[in-house]
Amino acid sequence: MSALIEVEESGDRISEAEVVSTVILLFAAGMETTQNLIGNGLGALFAHPDQMELLWNNQEYVESAVEEMLRWDSPVQLDGRTALEDTEIPDLKLPKGSQIVTLIGAANRDPARFTNPDDFQIQRNEGQPLSFASGIHYCLGANLARTEGQEMFDGLIRRFKTIEQAGDLKQRGRLTLRGYEAVPVKVTSR
Repeated sequence: MSALIEVEESGDRISEAEVVSTVILLFAAGMETTQNLIGNGLGALFAHPDQMELLWNNQEYVESAVEEMLRWDSPVQLDGRTALEDTEIPDLKLPKGSQIVTLIGAANRDPARFTNPDDFQIQRNEGQPLSFASGIHYCLGANLARTEGQEMFDGLIRRFKTIEQAGDLKQRGRLTLRGYEAVPVKVTSR
């Protein structure tokens, strides 16, 4: 944040309003998406009890499990972009200025990229999903979100012998950010 303020004070590259909106984005985006990563991850484990058991018996799979949770049910499902120049991809021409919607959830299920993409496999090791975008648009908080997800699941495994779904999971019904209103659980301590 200090760097943003410093740039704003130099007066030539970013306005005060842009600093404020960027700071709000950094705080808000990092909270809800990480919350959704954890909730969506629990939802996936509840729907796949064999994977839940595998994870609870093999804590060393936490890192790959979080990557699979991100791939399986990404907290961000789509994003928008604008073509900066005329672009052509197989069977499609995009003139400069075209509005493009990237479907992250679909990309993370691409059979050309992931083996058996409709299977939830916490031991999957096929590289990172596109849940945090890529290139110039790569999420600034990706490493923090991964770490928070890994720490949360690591802590749940260490503290609880079992964790079970204790009520219905209801999606929030948003198009872009995907997550549950609540994830009710019942736990048994170790």
